[in-house]
Amino acid sequence: MKTNQALNAIMAKKGFRPYYNYQGLYVTKTGFVQEAALSNGSVTPTIKKLKIHTDDVGRTYIQPYYQKLYVDFLVLSCWHKKLDTEPDYVIHIDGDNSNNIIDNLRWGTNLEFINANKSKLTYIDKKTGEEWRLVNKKDKLYVSEKGKVKENGKELTAQLLIFDPDLDCERAVCCSYVVRSHSRDRLHIEEMVAKLFCQDPPKNMVRPSILHIDNDYTNNEASNLKWVEESSQEYQDFFIQRRKDMSVLNLQYSTLP
Repeated sequence: MKTNQALNAIMAKKGFRPYYNYQGLYVTKTGFVQEAALSNGSVTPTIKKLKIHTDDVGRTYIQPYYQKLYVDFLVLSCWHKKLDTEPDYVIHIDGDNSNNIIDNLRWGTNLEFINANKSKLTYIDKKTGEEWRLVNKKDKLYVSEKGKVKENGKELTAQLLIFDPDLDCERAVCCSYVVRSHSRDRLHIEEMVAKLFCQDPPKNMVRPSILHIDNDYTNNEASNLKWVEESSQEYQDFFIQRRKDMSVLNLQYSTLP
């Protein structure tokens, strides 16, 4: 404990602050990151050189022990006390994602982050004018504002989510459409669309839930979705309608062999 305090004091004189979630990691206001250690009885810290990487949207990050840490996030976390009501994404005010000076950074929403990096994270279908946003780069997985999903350029077929509630032959349905991707079991379309196209739920929302405005669970267009409190009357009305739809579908599936 005394060693850590001594190291923090030494690094503070050099303009560094410790990152609370990684022992020995220090960050300046200008985005300079160092990993330091102090041996017992020593007054000179040992500095480890960190390799800086750049991702597809131009953000820089380090990767100590295979843990990816973005420099902009480190700077904001160390030099700007984050309020509980503030969102979790980092926005570069001047649009330059490599400029990690504290005065150029602020906390923003997921939607703000996407809009700030549209050229890298979205594309417009020239034939339909439909906007598609990146879900996962590795699988080239995209979701559109109309609730369609593509993987490696091929559109995936939406399926009704079916599960076995009591692990026997009885089948039941959940009124939610999903797609099955190459690397994942299933992905809920409404969740992908809401997270990438809709305004983020407020931080003070206790149980954020996705509302289908027209009460139609099959309509996953961005314009038909919004985040609401689970206990709100509008969500409860939608939930009641969804339960009725589930009852009808359960009768249909229970007659199947």
